[in-house]
Amino acid sequence: MFKKMMMLVAALVLGISTAAFAGSFNSVEKSTVSSEKEVEKSSIEEQLEMLEMGIVSTNPDLTVETWANAVKLRNGALQYALLTKDAKASVKELFEKYHWVTGVSSPWVESSKVISKKENNDKTIQYVVEFRLATSTGYGGKDYAALTLVKMGDQWFINTIKSASDHAVGIWKTPEEVIEENIGKN
Repeated sequence: MFKKMMMLVAALVLGISTAAFAGSFNSVEKSTVSSEKEVEKSSIEEQLEMLEMGIVSTNPDLTVETWANAVKLRNGALQYALLTKDAKASVKELFEKYHWVTGVSSPWVESSKVISKKENNDKTIQYVVEFRLATSTGYGGKDYAALTLVKMGDQWFINTIKSASDHAVGIWKTPEEVIEENIGKN
């Protein structure tokens, strides 16, 4: 009887020891996986930062052209990359909410062009961009955006984007903002 009891105690001790070891191994494994994810996330963030730096032009006209094309593509991530740090902070939450998609399905941007450019004494440049809009039934009107660009280092970033018309659709904004902006205009 004593032998059986000792065997059970030994088995119990062995079982508890094994479970404790497995638990500590598991937490080490979880810790390793967690820190690998942190390293991976950091690497992805670094990659994104490098991509953003490569997108922003040293030519202000090209920065505006890239932004207008991003509006046409409804690509909020590309629009976001062209913004100053402060401008990014003001739109990030909404862009994330809409999975980096801007504009609405209709109307959409058919084409765009810069209709004015003004260089200021404070070393900023103001642009007005005209968007020609389309719908499934044809011409959808025009929308106008006023952008202010600022030079940071060698690159030109967009610091502000505003409607340049009282009748603006705001086609460069998130779907929620476009709808809110246009309630009651029809």
